[in-house]
Amino acid sequence: MIGSNMQREYFPKGTKVFREGEPGTYAYLIENGKIEISAATKGARIEINVLGPGDLFGEMALIDNHSRSATATALEDTRVIPLEKSALESKISKSDPVLHLLLRVVLERFRWALRRVLDRERLLSTGALGSSEQDKLYEEAKEQAVNQLRLEQDLHEAIEKQQFQVHYQPIVETMTGAVVGYEALTRWIHPKHGYVSPAEFIEAAEDSGLIIPLGLWILERACEDLKRFQKAVNESGKDDDRQLFMSVNVSPRQLQQLTSDGTFVRIINETGVDPSNLKLELTEALLIQSPEVAAIALARLKETGVQLAIDDFGTGYSSLSYLHRFPFDVLKIDRAFINSMVKEKKSKQIVVAIMGLAHGLGLKVVAEGIEDQSTVDMVKEWRCEFMQGYYFAKPRPAPEILGGLIKSSAA
Repeated sequence: MIGSNMQREYFPKGTKVFREGEPGTYAYLIENGKIEISAATKGARIEINVLGPGDLFGEMALIDNHSRSATATALEDTRVIPLEKSALESKISKSDPVLHLLLRVVLERFRWALRRVLDRERLLSTGALGSSEQDKLYEEAKEQAVNQLRLEQDLHEAIEKQQFQVHYQPIVETMTGAVVGYEALTRWIHPKHGYVSPAEFIEAAEDSGLIIPLGLWILERACEDLKRFQKAVNESGKDDDRQLFMSVNVSPRQLQQLTSDGTFVRIINETGVDPSNLKLELTEALLIQSPEVAAIALARLKETGVQLAIDDFGTGYSSLSYLHRFPFDVLKIDRAFINSMVKEKKSKQIVVAIMGLAHGLGLKVVAEGIEDQSTVDMVKEWRCEFMQGYYFAKPRPAPEILGGLIKSSAA
């Protein structure tokens, strides 16, 4: 199972988190407790600020690469989330929301310190402090970044404690109605909050780099389950030469990792999956970021025999250009078009055009988001190869899928 290095830290009352003059390697987000920030001036210790839950401290030394300008002391038992310097530098380079928080905190903290030890009225007169509008903006920025840091910490713990699951949604052959494959979808079962939507954590996992170990685990698990599913079908004795396939989503960071160190080939060899039964799904955003690098990586993947699919087609900025620049085998039409095409003429025309274009280029098409029979009828009319959606089944964990296949085999 994948692991992590980031851990919450606990400081008993009276503990010095760091001292003035020491080098800075971590900033800290307070979850519980209170921290006093103080500095020594002419032999006297001056309290600069007292911080509580949701506040960040220790960031200044990380940003300007100087020694600690103050001492941090736990006024009561305190738990914090550490933010490593390298992680901070990564966030700054990507203009992460945390960067905005840290820069604002540096300025605000500096002004707070001056306000406490110098002339409060002079500072307020400059307009730098005291504005309710500025305070509101600062609090909003802090809340956004604090939530992100907490989410990243929770993701670390979720990976370490195996809180993630892989569920599988059937992909149906349009003309026969038979299940011919599955898409692997990540599910996070949080011990306190329950089910957490991928929309809430995938972006954070990508930004923090956690998508690499998480994505690797998902791919390995999907390949292992595919072999189990195929075995159950083969043992059924049904007269069908086709083998089930598995679709797995690949993120931008994961694409580079899969092809740079032989990870993908290793997974194929260890799980025994036929790469032709594996479809890697990529979004247009991945291709937009670095098309030249993506082209090289995709070419390497194709050499293994795996199939490539472009997911959510039609929502990006230059979808058409990707169809001839990259070696795709499958095109998945975004569910937004599929869901609206029954009632909206324009959506219907877009879907028809996309299917015609895909078939003209020799690509197979998957219509996502099928929710009713009328949509099924329209998709059949246009000779779309595959369908997927809640109309057929919701994503389910592997044991349920396998149980259904075994039951079907015994029938």
